[in-house]
Amino acid sequence: MIALPSSTSPKLLHLQILRAIAASLVVVDHTYNELFQRRIMPVPNLHSAYLLGHLGVSAFFVLSGFIMMRQSAHQFGSPANALTFAWHRILRIVPLYWIATILWLPTLVVTHARTLRPAFQLVLSLLFLPNVGNPEKLSPLLGQGWTLNFEMAFYLLFALCLLLPRRRGVAVLLSTLGVLVFLGTVAQVTPQHRLGDIWQLYTHWRILLFGGGVALALIEIKLGCITRWNMTFSPAWLLVLPAALLLLPRSPFPNAGATLIFGSLFGAAVVVLCTLISLDRPGRFNRLAVLLGDASYSTYLFHLWIFSFTMPPIVRVYAHFHSVPQSPIAFLLVGLVGANILGIAVHLFVERRITLALKRLTFDRRTRSRIVSKYPHGAIATS
Repeated sequence: MIALPSSTSPKLLHLQILRAIAASLVVVDHTYNELFQRRIMPVPNLHSAYLLGHLGVSAFFVLSGFIMMRQSAHQFGSPANALTFAWHRILRIVPLYWIATILWLPTLVVTHARTLRPAFQLVLSLLFLPNVGNPEKLSPLLGQGWTLNFEMAFYLLFALCLLLPRRRGVAVLLSTLGVLVFLGTVAQVTPQHRLGDIWQLYTHWRILLFGGGVALALIEIKLGCITRWNMTFSPAWLLVLPAALLLLPRSPFPNAGATLIFGSLFGAAVVVLCTLISLDRPGRFNRLAVLLGDASYSTYLFHLWIFSFTMPPIVRVYAHFHSVPQSPIAFLLVGLVGANILGIAVHLFVERRITLALKRLTFDRRTRSRIVSKYPHGAIATS
């Protein structure tokens, strides 16, 4: 018999801190690229900047699998719970992403007027479908939204698996991810069976990060109440260590593939450490980090806007102080701080208010009663 996490399971504040750091690493990656385009950052460390962005994405993917399994382990075998799970994921992800995408559209119309098909690509983006009009990673209009296309595909698969009993549902979930990656690998080594661009996207081995998070949660559930070490220092900060590579004259990684592998393994390892250590009484610094973690989704979606305000003065300053070797790192910090301040503002004044308002628009009592009566063995979850 598997012991399920109860409502009193410890809230892992280290994971919230990890969210903050992961979002910030993505910001550093994008800021570096923006400065590189403006010839402020050097070329040799481009792989190191890419590593930081991938560390953030890897941590997010593993976290998604872990948290979804940890929170939904008792909801398998119920169509009602599967429906509720999907509804809650939509409430959490869709509204803010739609707002960010629509607000970003005018910028793209101005900068990419010749290649943009606004109506068609907007529909694809809002539906979390790969942008077949953009050959670069099939990215949606809001570039960083490519990760949300993976997230929503994983949520859909997870919701379908919730229809099955737990053991069978988990087996289908993990085997489906494995089969997809297998097909993608076979297609790469046998060009005559090359998959289309969209299939190549969804058969990339990075989707195994979701499965790794699910497996990590299953281990926690199987062991029941894990004895956690209580530490003031959060292991989430270990995710920052590879940022030191930006100080090297050249990236130690020979290509993007090596960067991806190292980033995935390192990010997953940090997530594991965060689940083994508790934080009962966070200090002032950690409380700020937890707030940044709460705002990480807003920071992730809206950080590109900060470039419009920070880059023009940075370029002017660099023109006068380009001989100072520390100036590029200072510019990275300016972008990072600005993005997090913007993320907190959007979280407090937009995201939280929209989420609270939409949570009231759940199924009415008559609909809930009808579903529960039809599926009496699976009550609708309210988490």
